[in-house]
Amino acid sequence: MKAIFKREVKSYFTGMIGWVVAAVSLFFLGLYYTNRNLLYASSDFASVLYTMTMILLFLLPAISMRSFAEERKNRTDQLLLTSPVSIPAIVAGKFLAEVAVFALPLAAAVLMPLILKAFGTVSLVAAYSAVLGYLLLGSACLAVGTWISALTENQILAYLATFGALLVAYIMDGIQTMFTTGNLLAFIAFMVVVLIASILVGVICKRLTAGVTVFCVGAVVLFILFRLRPAWLLTAFNAVLSALALFDPFQDIVGGMFSIPAIVYYLSVIGLFLFLTGQRWNAAVGIEEGNAMKKLNVKLPQGGSKRALHSGMYASALAVVVLAVIILVNLVIRALPTKYTEYDISTTSLFTLSDTTENLLHELNADVTAYYLAESGQEDANITRLLDRYAGESSHFSWQQRDPVLYPTFAQQYDGASAGSVVLVCGDNSDVLSYNDMYEMDLESYYTTGTANYSFQAENALTSGIARSPARRPTSCTS
Repeated sequence: MKAIFKREVKSYFTGMIGWVVAAVSLFFLGLYYTNRNLLYASSDFASVLYTMTMILLFLLPAISMRSFAEERKNRTDQLLLTSPVSIPAIVAGKFLAEVAVFALPLAAAVLMPLILKAFGTVSLVAAYSAVLGYLLLGSACLAVGTWISALTENQILAYLATFGALLVAYIMDGIQTMFTTGNLLAFIAFMVVVLIASILVGVICKRLTAGVTVFCVGAVVLFILFRLRPAWLLTAFNAVLSALALFDPFQDIVGGMFSIPAIVYYLSVIGLFLFLTGQRWNAAVGIEEGNAMKKLNVKLPQGGSKRALHSGMYASALAVVVLAVIILVNLVIRALPTKYTEYDISTTSLFTLSDTTENLLHELNADVTAYYLAESGQEDANITRLLDRYAGESSHFSWQQRDPVLYPTFAQQYDGASAGSVVLVCGDNSDVLSYNDMYEMDLESYYTTGTANYSFQAENALTSGIARSPARRPTSCTS
């Protein structure tokens, strides 16, 4: 692997790709740093890296496009396949070389917060957490690009396909809102996914019947779910779309919350696509061996088609198992209490509960449930994080999301409830907190500058709602 790594890094900087990527990265990094931090005297370095994510859509495909596509085009893949280096080592060496090329310009990003620190107050924890998140985001995108590069021998096609995949992931939040208006769209989208999966199984197994079987079974299951539990189908599809939103976890880190689930998510994406790259390279070995035997007019042994079928079924089953394990690990991590998996790194301690709130939650002697009314994919991350903090502080407090599309009559049960509201329920008593209660507008700034600035005041609203006197609005459940 070490030899592959050195060879790849050298090839990047022997040509133009490595230098161009470094120059473009440093140019935009310096531009945004100067504009946001120096000219406007902002201490928020994380926002610089967040702005750089758009540039990654163009840079990262240029790094990953040549990794395997060039090998196949130049027919040097045979040298790799016959070398004493294992396929996992080949994939790892190439991937680490890509990460090294991407990370090299980040050396400047490591120094930038220190420069700001010399002239003011800067949260180095927040800044370097953003650098780590940026590095993991870029590595995950490179893993996707490496897999796409292994599928073709055309570098331009690999670049365009990777750019398209990353662009879809970048705008996934907007795409997700398209599938909250009905269950039929989710059903159609899942049918397309099943069709693609069945085609892949048929190609891998080299059997039409295998692909048709997978499609028929998947179609029947989806139809049953659509008829009996359509809400499950929409919820599952929204969960899939959320998992495809590759840039969202980094946005959470930039927003001031260091999240262990976000780190695990990016590592999972990297591991999954490197595994798929290895599987594709394994399949390429079999294809090349078969083509070589045909060119030499070597008669294939009897039962070769059965072995190909078994090999394809094994590869498909292994991919399903790996995917299931990755999903299970992420679900387990996300199920842990947020006080153990998420850490407030915001400069204003935005998600750290005050002593008053903690004492109030500890004094609860009855169950309080908060219902957050928001469509799937349109949740306010600040509100959901804060609700997680409340739930982690007391066993008597819990919260659930109610999607107005899935539960159209739920808001009608409570006066004043609408999208964005939080409804606090304790027994037969309820209290509705509107979205405007969560964010407070700075009127002085609005009248002096004409720009409306909002501050996050959800903790005050939630704590006041829980502690409100029963004589005024009966929601108090404290001892």
